[in-house]
Amino acid sequence: MYRGVTAPRPLHPIGVTPPTSLGQNDGLARGHAPRDLTFLKGSTTMSDTQRSGWVGWAVFAGIVMIIAGAIDALLGLTAILVPTSTIFVTGAEGILLLDVAGWGWWHLLIGLAIVLVGVFVLRGATWARVIAIILIALNAISQLGLLGVQPWWSLIVIALDVLVIYALTVHGRDLKQD
Repeated sequence: MYRGVTAPRPLHPIGVTPPTSLGQNDGLARGHAPRDLTFLKGSTTMSDTQRSGWVGWAVFAGIVMIIAGAIDALLGLTAILVPTSTIFVTGAEGILLLDVAGWGWWHLLIGLAIVLVGVFVLRGATWARVIAIILIALNAISQLGLLGVQPWWSLIVIALDVLVIYALTVHGRDLKQD
């Protein structure tokens, strides 16, 4: 043969000439990722949302919201169904009447709202993050009223509310829907 010119390679048994070396995109047929994605340019869609390793904080916030909201709703339901619905507190200034049923309705409603919004936070709805922060802040403030009755439980709920607000404000964007 001539110098620099090679003879044609023999055909594969099924009539296809095997490649001598892997081309840039030959890896697709073998299950490998291609090195050059320019041939996919028109068929791919890119998202402006990238999930980071912090998405667990946002999932944590959604799960804690569902659990805390359910417990809050159950405590509210218990306060509504208790036979004694008024508490009298006496002090140097006089008598303070506290309607437990009214407080129970508040906790029942806010607890159910927190559960509902917590589900949408896990689904990645942006509006749910904003509403969740507002509801969780209201829940933390309402727990201040229970500090005298249930101090440890109220402090635990306030601490969890602060963690949920942190997770939703700092890392909530990681759950954003496309």
